[in-house]
Parts: sequence; C-alpha cells; structure tokens
Amino acid sequence: MTFVHYAETVCNVPYRFAKSFTGHYVKADESVEVRTYDYAARILELQTVETFNKMGKILEAAGVSRKILIFGIECYQIDLAKSFPLICSDIVNNKCANIYDFNKDREEIFSLH
Repeated sequence: MTFVHYAETVCNVPYRFAKSFTGHYVKADESVEVRTYDYAARILELQTVETFNKMGKILEAAGVSRKILIFGIECYQIDLAKSFPLICSDIVNNKCANIYDFNKDREEIFSLH
C-alpha cells in the first residue's frame, strides 16, 4: 500500500531516504522536458519484508478498511484519513512491527536516528 510510504516519510523513519530520479517527462501537449523527482527509497541492506497483512487486519478491525469486489476481484476500500493515525502509531510506537520485518533488530534500526 503506497500510502504507507507517505506515512513513513511524515514519521521520518530511519530506513528510508530521499533519492532523486531524473528522466524525460512527456507533457499533455507531447512536448518533453527533463524533470527530477524525489522518492522515499529504502536502505536495501535491511532487507525489509512487507507484512502489510498485519496492518490490514488492524485497519479492518478499526472499521477503516473493508473488502469489496470490483469486477469479481477482491480489493480493499480504505479510508486513508482514518488509517493515517493508525499507521503512524505503529511506526512510532511499535517500530513498524505490523508493517515490516527486517533482517536486523528493530531497536538497532530505530536507533539510527
């Protein structure tokens, strides 16, 4: 869930950093210009493993996420405004225990700040 990366940026997690990417941007009028964008890249050495299903269950239990079918495909409808404080709480108070597993101790990672 890309929105988690936004929450990570706001909460200033120690395992992500701003990385700039430059490329050709094609505008609506088909003209091309070079643009640079920042992305919240992760530190690859930490070998993060996403465990969003844990957070998903928390969001469902809180009533801010629910399963829906779109053309027979199971999807989740999530109220992002209501999910934001829950995600940030896990980041700040739980060191992302319901979002990621790491190959290093959480205390060690979060002491990088």
